[in-house]
Amino acid sequence: MNIKRLVFGPSVIEIAEEWRVSAAHGDIARYHLLSAINRYMRPFFGGKSIRRVSRRDAEEYIRFLRNMKGVKNGAPLSEASVKTALKNTKAVFNYAIKNEIIKKNPFNGLSVKLSESEVQYYSAAQARTLMSAEYPAWGYRLAVMLGLCAGLRRGEIVALRWDDIDMRNRVLHIRHSMNRILGKNYMKLPKSGKQRTVPINDLLYEAILEAKKYSDSDVVVPVSPGRLSLWFPEFAESLGLPRRTFHELRKTFGTLLLQSGADVKTVSALLGHSTYQITLKYYAGVNADQIDIVNKIHL
Repeated sequence: MNIKRLVFGPSVIEIAEEWRVSAAHGDIARYHLLSAINRYMRPFFGGKSIRRVSRRDAEEYIRFLRNMKGVKNGAPLSEASVKTALKNTKAVFNYAIKNEIIKKNPFNGLSVKLSESEVQYYSAAQARTLMSAEYPAWGYRLAVMLGLCAGLRRGEIVALRWDDIDMRNRVLHIRHSMNRILGKNYMKLPKSGKQRTVPINDLLYEAILEAKKYSDSDVVVPVSPGRLSLWFPEFAESLGLPRRTFHELRKTFGTLLLQSGADVKTVSALLGHSTYQITLKYYAGVNADQIDIVNKIHL
């Protein structure tokens, strides 16, 4: 019998593990949450009972996250990473409340506000440098173009098939996203949980036509998601550009659209964000106004 558990209740990590494998999470989520638990929660909480975590502990945990260093580059965690880690930790404590292990969540009311400086993107001039560069293979260039000109996520790009591209009506049908875990590919719905259509602007249209000449499979971009993530920052740096993640091509697309005067709701729909209630009309088809909008990016 575990006397400590009997007296003080289960530890934070024990509850986190129960929450991780609960029915609310699929296999992919469980894999990523295991990494989050080991990376953020375990070093701070150790074997501490979840019933003994105070408000002061919760505040100290946020400071702990802010002082952490990234595994790959040794830089402090981004505010987005801190926010995600905090969200998962709050969820663990809410799970404990739901199962009547604790009565209050010490993290309630605590948040991490993202600063404006957190949004990293390339300027229009820098984006032009990316588009005119020499690439190691055609698939890499098309991947960059899909990020810059359509705002696709990395997983959506590698999941894209030629059947998803309607050149006649100039739209991309974003139906799936792909994760590669332990050498195995997992297909799922896009991050928002909904499919969407995205217009193909003039620059992307030409890039797709060119790439199609070299493709010999149904996969549009024959590059693994992990490879794109590892390759892009160094590639950008080799061009004299700021070292950024591949995902920040998507941020560039959205930011340049907003700077061009596009309204937030339309940009949100094109990006597939879940922060706005996207109506069915965005999935039924793409109208002429939306095609005009994506051509507003001055590259």
